[in-house]
Amino acid sequence: MASVQDLKLAEINDWQETISLGSKSAMIQRGDIILDAGPTDGIVRVFTLIIQLVTENPYHHALVYDHNWRIVHATSPHVQSNFLQTLYFDRKEVTLTWARPKHHKRDREKIETWPATMNEASDVIKFAEEQIGKDYDMRGNIGFLFRADGLPSTPPDLQTLFQNRDWLHKKDEWFCSELASGAWW
Repeated sequence: MASVQDLKLAEINDWQETISLGSKSAMIQRGDIILDAGPTDGIVRVFTLIIQLVTENPYHHALVYDHNWRIVHATSPHVQSNFLQTLYFDRKEVTLTWARPKHHKRDREKIETWPATMNEASDVIKFAEEQIGKDYDMRGNIGFLFRADGLPSTPPDLQTLFQNRDWLHKKDEWFCSELASGAWW
């Protein structure tokens, strides 16, 4: 198992860093979304399984990367800023994936993509940091079960209640992927 001395951070420029743990390293940019698919335990394991069941993917937590190992994420009881190594260093198995939002323009013949700019990433970080201290959105997180893409046997009234919620404009509570997407979009 790697030790704290094995953790390395190399700043490439004001926007990018290389983070390393032992022999593994990755280039990460400010504003990148980090997705966690690693194992969990306790009550968190129950929520992890529900999230994975409903979303049909292995990821159960989303974080916004700031810089210098620091992330912003929504977790109970509120949105917080932490260091990656504080959250993940003691876990036996960790599976993290970096997602870098890009712009897409589609026309009839082709799809163009181009990376987000440093200014856009700075706006993302600013937005995420402004949410620190706001409450965790437990109702919104559980609401995934009752949305149209959730459990198929959900009564239509419950689906409508959660489907009509204005997810990106209600900014007093956040769950993790809601915060990450709200920061970018």
